[in-house]
Amino acid sequence: MGAEQSHPVNFEVGALKVDTNNEPYFQMGPNTLRVPMELHKEARDNLSRSVREGAEDYTVNSYMYFQGGRNNQRFDTDINYVIFRQESYFNWLFGAKEPTLSGVINCDTGESTLFIPRLPESYAVWSGPLRSPDWFVRHYGVDECYYTDELVTVLKEKRCSTLYLMEGMNRFSYVHTSAPIFEGIENFTLDKTTLYPMAVA
Repeated sequence: MGAEQSHPVNFEVGALKVDTNNEPYFQMGPNTLRVPMELHKEARDNLSRSVREGAEDYTVNSYMYFQGGRNNQRFDTDINYVIFRQESYFNWLFGAKEPTLSGVINCDTGESTLFIPRLPESYAVWSGPLRSPDWFVRHYGVDECYYTDELVTVLKEKRCSTLYLMEGMNRFSYVHTSAPIFEGIENFTLDKTTLYPMAVA
C-alpha cells in the first residue's frame, strides 16, 4: 500500500495511520493486520439498509444516533481511572478511538457524521495539538465532522425526520442499554425500539 505518513497517531493500544493512497487504517502494531476504515463504512451501510428496509412506518431522511464511551476519572481528580476503551457499537460503526464522541448515520444513504467536543486551547498544554473536525474526517473516513454543540443545529439543517436510538436488553448478559440523550433531543421524533435488535442481530 506504499509508505505510511511520517507521524502516525498513537493510542494506548495500536496506532491510526493513513497510507499513500490517503486511505486511513488502524493497526495494533508492527507485523499485525491493518483494519481499514472502509470496514466501518460497510458496517454503517449494512445497518442503514436494515433500518431502511425493516423499520415499521419508515420515513425518508431518518438518522441513527450513537454515543461513544466516556472517560472515567479517579474520584474527584482529572486522572483517568482506567485505560479508555471505546463503546463497542460505536467502535463497530465508526472505528473512532477517542472518548466523548457521538455520531449520526443517514439511513437513506449511509452518510456518516461525527461530533467531537469543543475543547479549550488550554487542553493542548497537557494533550498536545487539538484535532480539528477535518482531522477526524480524514483519519476515520466519515463524511462530515462537527462540534458536539452543533449537533441539534446540524440535525435540523439535515431535516431529520426520525431519530433512531439504541435501547434494549442484551439477551446474554441481561444488561439493559438505555437510549442516549443530549440537550435538544426533544426537538426530534424518536424511535427507541427499532435500532437495537437490528444492531445486535
